[in-house]
Amino acid sequence: MNALEVGLYALLTADSTLTAMLTDGTAGIHNTHAPRDANLPYMVFGLQASADDDRQDTKYLDYHYRVKGVSATSKKSAGQIADRAEVTLDRATPTVTGYNVLWCRRESEFSYVEYEADGDPIYHVGGIYRIRMNKSSS
Repeated sequence: MNALEVGLYALLTADSTLTAMLTDGTAGIHNTHAPRDANLPYMVFGLQASADDDRQDTKYLDYHYRVKGVSATSKKSAGQIADRAEVTLDRATPTVTGYNVLWCRRESEFSYVEYEADGDPIYHVGGIYRIRMNKSSS
């Protein structure tokens, strides 16, 4: 995990309400993808896109992270996990070594269903979070 992902992971795992919703507690929060044998429900977060903004005197870094709840029970269950992630992350300031985090905001939401080989649905509900930061001056 990079420094930003460490900061996001720390915020997510520190939320006991969120981790109580996951079968494996803090171990149910995965970066980029969950292992095949992960117990549902769980959460996944990962980099969606990034961009540099250097139109001003200070170079800003914008990162878009996909954060989602995943459940075999229902879309509602996955949505409750995503809603709690929003409480935890929206307007939060993750600690990122070497950087100043200016803000973290949820910018959009998504939901979809995928089907297992046996036809069982897996529900994904989440949001895209934009984190703006710049390097700390030393």
